[in-house]
Amino acid sequence: MPVVLSFVILWTLAEWLRGHLFTGFPWNLAGYSWGFSDVMLQTSAIWGIYGLGFITIFLALVPYLLIYGLARPKFIYTTFGTALVIIGAMIFYGRAQLSTPTKFRNDVKLEIVQTNISQKDKWDPTKKSGNFVKYLEMSKSDPAAGITAVIWPETAVIYFLDTEPSRRYLIAQMLNKGEVLMTGFPRLRRQPTLKVWNSFAVIDNQSRIRNIYDKHHLVPFGEYTPDIFRKSLSFLGLGMFAQGLSYSAGTGPKTLHPPGMPPVGVLICYEVIFPGAVVDRHDRPDWLLNITNDAWYGSFSEPYQHLLQTRVRAIEEGLPIIRSAGTGISAVIDAYGRVIKSLKLNRQGVIISRLPVKKAVRTPYSRNSGWIFVVLVILLSTLNIFIVWFQRP
Repeated sequence: MPVVLSFVILWTLAEWLRGHLFTGFPWNLAGYSWGFSDVMLQTSAIWGIYGLGFITIFLALVPYLLIYGLARPKFIYTTFGTALVIIGAMIFYGRAQLSTPTKFRNDVKLEIVQTNISQKDKWDPTKKSGNFVKYLEMSKSDPAAGITAVIWPETAVIYFLDTEPSRRYLIAQMLNKGEVLMTGFPRLRRQPTLKVWNSFAVIDNQSRIRNIYDKHHLVPFGEYTPDIFRKSLSFLGLGMFAQGLSYSAGTGPKTLHPPGMPPVGVLICYEVIFPGAVVDRHDRPDWLLNITNDAWYGSFSEPYQHLLQTRVRAIEEGLPIIRSAGTGISAVIDAYGRVIKSLKLNRQGVIISRLPVKKAVRTPYSRNSGWIFVVLVILLSTLNIFIVWFQRP
């Protein structure tokens, strides 16, 4: 038993460190292996994905414990019984949570546009105007439809919308009265120094920018090169890999208050994979919006994995998440991580949906920011020490 508990604790701590050190990369943590079951994911609302991973690794080692205890029937009964209690409790809690039907706000109706423009065509300078027109054409709706907001994905168009009023004018012409466009775009500032951000904007039907958010959790080597590596690459004569304009980081999670809309927290691309770091704790939003460009990864598993991690953030925070992806998978996700509507990968289409409501009561995880997981690790580490101590010859 001490060996197993030590392995579980060390594995979980290694995952936590991977998710935090050097800006972190908590991709495909052990807890996500329950992605096939909405029921089994629900305990993420209590101790987050790291806590669920802790339980998952322990359960994965139960067969080893059963084999190890073949000569000791009481040990087998205790181990098997403990595993059954854990799984039973997870099922009971999950079903209880999912017994609540999805409710929607009557005052917010969203239109999510998925143009399915390939990565190659997206950044082709000769096609950027055609891509822009495609977004405009697919976004136009009948005023009677009552759309509140049109949503485009990360860097949907490669125009600097904040400094190009002519593009915003065309957007305003597309919008009906009272509608806003919520879109990703690259933002550029030339003075006093040249800077560029991976940004998001809310634009109204008068072509005014009402809100801006800059991505703060950038992808190392994808959106910027860390200074330590930039210097090393230059020193090694690999300066060509260290050159180029990196994105600048925003100030952190930020809640926006668009006109006529409930407060929203925006997560650009992989910002959504960081547990406990997706909302502004001082100005909590009513919903989250994840805009992303998963076209980089074609038809492989990444878009599906990204969607799963987005669903778990909804469960942890008890907030609905709207997901807009250029080539998919765009989706409407309720506060229990259930996919209400979606567009398949590499398909063109539009989702029209009311906005799901947030949970009436905040989840334990959203209130304690992962402390339940920390306490769980400390308690089991202490138990492990006592077991080792009393087993000494």
